[in-house]
Amino acid sequence: MKGLFDINPYEVLFNKLSAIEERISLIQLRQLATDQDEEKLLSPAEACQVFEPKVSKQTLQNWADQGLIQKHTLGRKVFYKKSEILAGLQTLKKYRASRPIMQPPLTSAS
Repeated sequence: MKGLFDINPYEVLFNKLSAIEERISLIQLRQLATDQDEEKLLSPAEACQVFEPKVSKQTLQNWADQGLIQKHTLGRKVFYKKSEILAGLQTLKKYRASRPIMQPPLTSAS
């Protein structure tokens, strides 16, 4: 059993530094995985699940036609990049907030 004076301060410091390096490595690996995940191509069904509340495939198509989000085609299949969907969320929030609320037409009671 080591006594109070038998502890090497350099060994304690080295152990703490090693633990910090391990944590930094884990954070870097998570960031790398997140970056790769954001470049993943999503099918329209998967892209619908990104939004809260969920949207329909037709809504995605309409937003792509309006230029609010970017769509990619490979052959006849349509895909969306997750990073572009996430960036589009910011645009869509602004778009929804800036749109005037449409009032129903007034009907005359004759």
